[in-house]
Amino acid sequence: MKKIVYSILLVFISVIMVGCSTQSKSKSNKTASSRSSKTSAPTQISDASFKNGLFTIENITFDLNKFKTGPSATEGKDVIIQYFTVTNHGSKKIMPSDLWYKYVVATQNINGRNKKLEKGSLPFSTAATKDNNLENASVSEMKPHDQIDSLGSWQMISSTADVELTFYDQNHKQVGTRNLNVNN
Repeated sequence: MKKIVYSILLVFISVIMVGCSTQSKSKSNKTASSRSSKTSAPTQISDASFKNGLFTIENITFDLNKFKTGPSATEGKDVIIQYFTVTNHGSKKIMPSDLWYKYVVATQNINGRNKKLEKGSLPFSTAATKDNNLENASVSEMKPHDQIDSLGSWQMISSTADVELTFYDQNHKQVGTRNLNVNN
């Protein structure tokens, strides 16, 4: 009788041990596979380019036109305004300003150091109404295959130092630059 009880107990403990062992292995396999999937995530292939004043990224083109400087909404400050025509070649709605400020950075060289400029705000006045309308267009949804005129602006640190626009791809690699000579 003792042998039967011991045999049943031994089988029961063996089943429990095997069950725990299998569960631990599956957990460690899941952890290892989640680690490897995090480290081996594929890098997004860049489709961004900048050539002859045309910046293309994510099926969107920004055709850069003229630029100018003007007063900022912040008293005593100036902004640099880059005008462009945006074309949405994609199949989804976009917000032009989201892409513009995500992939275009403006800097000024101040005392030998490149300083990143903050987004600018235009003052609202009757003289600036056209610019305000273009600025408003940049923050409005754009339908697929639509085209609008718009602008981007940055608050300048110095009203006499040139501004450099740097264009980046989805991997934050530089694809081009454009120098805006503010003294002309």
